[in-house]
Amino acid sequence: MIFSKRNLFVITLTAFIVSDMTTNADPLVKKEDEIAVFNFDEYTMFSPMPVTKWPVVKSGSKYFYIGTFFKADWFKSMEFCNLHGMRLASITTEQENKNVVKQLENFGYGQDSHFWTSGNDLSVEGTFVWSGNGRKFGRYTNWLAGEPNNTKVDDKDEDCVEYWYKGNEGFKWNDQFCTFQANFICELVN
Repeated sequence: MIFSKRNLFVITLTAFIVSDMTTNADPLVKKEDEIAVFNFDEYTMFSPMPVTKWPVVKSGSKYFYIGTFFKADWFKSMEFCNLHGMRLASITTEQENKNVVKQLENFGYGQDSHFWTSGNDLSVEGTFVWSGNGRKFGRYTNWLAGEPNNTKVDDKDEDCVEYWYKGNEGFKWNDQFCTFQANFICELVN
């Protein structure tokens, strides 16, 4: 069997999942009417998900994983990707964008769907970077009409970049409040 980076990743993650399931289970706090109540707090970490359920998009040398199991804010999405040896996606070329958007549409996501990327301007307002690779946005961008607009509400502004399927424009980029709950796109770190 040839061990490509992807095969090695799947084997390693599977071993991690099995190990984690047997050694790091959350303790039961109490039982009420035969329903287990678990001890969850702000320090609870996400449990790894089986890799076989992750939709994969290959674009050039990159692999993108579409996270549709739950919605989370930008920071929790980043944490979940990192926990699985990945990072939030950096979409740096038109071809990567086409491949990811095609897959989102093939999965049936459309009107008013939201997916986090690693893009943000958290450090310097108006200067967008990909936290996934640490680079500023390059020549290729795919903003919705009128975006980024940095809407402000209650002294907070839009600092994180998502794909948003809005109106007739299809999936394009939008700056969004980082606390917004959305699906996400992870990228396998090479």
